[in-house]
Amino acid sequence: MIDIIRKNQRALMIIISVLVIISFVWLYNQTDLQKLGQTSVGQIYGRKVSGTEFERTARQAQVAYSMGLLDLLQALSPRGNQDEFVWDTIVLRHAASQLQVDPGVEAVQKRIQSLPAFQTDGKFDLVKYNKFIAETLTPNGYTSQQMEDLVRDDLRLARLKDIIGSTVAVADDEVRYEYARASGKRHLWVVRLNRDEFAKSAAVTPEEIRDWFEKNKSSYKTEEKRVVKYVVFGLPDKDKSLQGKERVAALQPISDKADQFTQKMLVTGAKFEEVAKNLGVEVKTTAPFTQSNPPAEVAGVPGFGATAFSLTGESADSDIVQTEDAFYVLHLEKIEPSQPETLEQATPRIASLLEGRKIQDTMSKRAADLKVKLATAIKNGKTFAQAAEAEGLKVEALPPLALAELRDAQDSNQMLQFRAADLTPGSISDFIDAPTGGALAFLEKVDPIDESQWNERKKDVLALFQDGKRMVVFGEWLRGQRNAANLRVGAGNPG
Repeated sequence: MIDIIRKNQRALMIIISVLVIISFVWLYNQTDLQKLGQTSVGQIYGRKVSGTEFERTARQAQVAYSMGLLDLLQALSPRGNQDEFVWDTIVLRHAASQLQVDPGVEAVQKRIQSLPAFQTDGKFDLVKYNKFIAETLTPNGYTSQQMEDLVRDDLRLARLKDIIGSTVAVADDEVRYEYARASGKRHLWVVRLNRDEFAKSAAVTPEEIRDWFEKNKSSYKTEEKRVVKYVVFGLPDKDKSLQGKERVAALQPISDKADQFTQKMLVTGAKFEEVAKNLGVEVKTTAPFTQSNPPAEVAGVPGFGATAFSLTGESADSDIVQTEDAFYVLHLEKIEPSQPETLEQATPRIASLLEGRKIQDTMSKRAADLKVKLATAIKNGKTFAQAAEAEGLKVEALPPLALAELRDAQDSNQMLQFRAADLTPGSISDFIDAPTGGALAFLEKVDPIDESQWNERKKDVLALFQDGKRMVVFGEWLRGQRNAANLRVGAGNPG
């Protein structure tokens, strides 16, 4: 194991056995890494990429996240997609090699020592570094080599961004405008439309429901249901509070037993219940369930439903499904196919859909009419409050906030501020939808920026703004490089 910093420290470390690979940043991604094996999953730069290589690269995303390399994750997977991360990583490494910007050992060592995750009071902390290796990497099947590879990628990214973005320039006026837009307190007035009031006139008739059903009958089916048998290899209650290497030591034999079970199931003719009986583990059977509503006893098991619905008659046994304290193995027992719904079965959903559409349509039309009337009244000299009150509307002043202060998306007032972010002073928004109805917003004014604060922060803001533009340019460049790499995804590619 290559280890730049710890090469003289090995005697101090306890080498912990590998357990299983935990799910990484994209926990519920559709790609099943455990089933990739040596199968080719695609082709890039004229060579095939095996499932093993794909998995190894994908796993590094969790390491990057744990190390705080968020710029790297954002650059290589702006949408948080696992496949995107893998292919863009390959493209980044290829391009860096072509441009001869691969960092050396000393640069990697210096970068590792500078990471906040490994520092205390602004200085590199070897204890934190060793702890990260022992408690985060090794127990989850990672090595320090993967960490060093990622640091190299981070350095490659920084260098390529500098090269590609070297021509990017930002003007002081442009940055000042954006700074003022983000930091100025916005004085917003709103009038709200209550959904319940519009619901009174949105009744749906049986004829409308029947007509909708006849036109969209193929869309109304019951959900497929499944019955699975499963076994659980879990920590005893007394060990669930263990942490660190003690937890690893307790999980190791349980992981081994779960792996032994899956290996025995690979033998031709193996029977799920017989293998379970020989290993002394209880087989449990679920009631029929849909993918969106797994049984209560496994509802808290991440991936249980998705795994159950990925099984087929030809591949009825799952790989290991891991949770924090246990390992599950599933066997598909029965499939109850979806069936066409009757009008009676579909009626509640159709009624709710049509009623919602009627309410939304009525509110939108009312809001559009109000916007015209309010704008006309303001143009004729009235204030927003006066114009709204003349229409029988209650006016509400929201607490002044700057766009940079918007943090809580669950706060309804902040949501309104966010949705009205593009308003200019004196303008009225289009209808802003909300769970309880909606609103029209009027931006009265935006407070001017504090000149002393601007002068104090100007240098940093300019740097951040330029880095943002460089990231955009880099993203475009990376997209072009990916296209030039002739990427073809899928096992059936030629090559």
